[in-house]
Amino acid sequence: MAKREADEMKKLDKIIKKEKNDFEDVSSAGSTNVKLVYDKMMRTLGNMRKVTKEYNKVMLESSNFKSQADEYQDSINKNIKKKDMLSKICHTFLESNFELYHKHEVMLDDEKKQR
Repeated sequence: MAKREADEMKKLDKIIKKEKNDFEDVSSAGSTNVKLVYDKMMRTLGNMRKVTKEYNKVMLESSNFKSQADEYQDSINKNIKKKDMLSKICHTFLESNFELYHKHEVMLDDEKKQR
């Protein structure tokens, strides 16, 4: 998730650098065409909006992934607790059955001795 966010940030930085260089080329001291400068500024602002929307979308997806991961972790923890509880119940049940079996066998042995 962090790698994806870093990749998106690199893309955004590259776009911003390109726009900055293009704008500096158009609006340099030797440039006299005001319309060209104005158009370039409007395109730059439009691209800035696109970049901001893209960044917000990436951040939203990132936060959604985090919340899903937290939900999955909670679910896993609940299932582990259920498994432990069932394991204890089974162990208790088997222990009591073994004790009953052992008492029964001892009783049978005692009866054999008495005969």
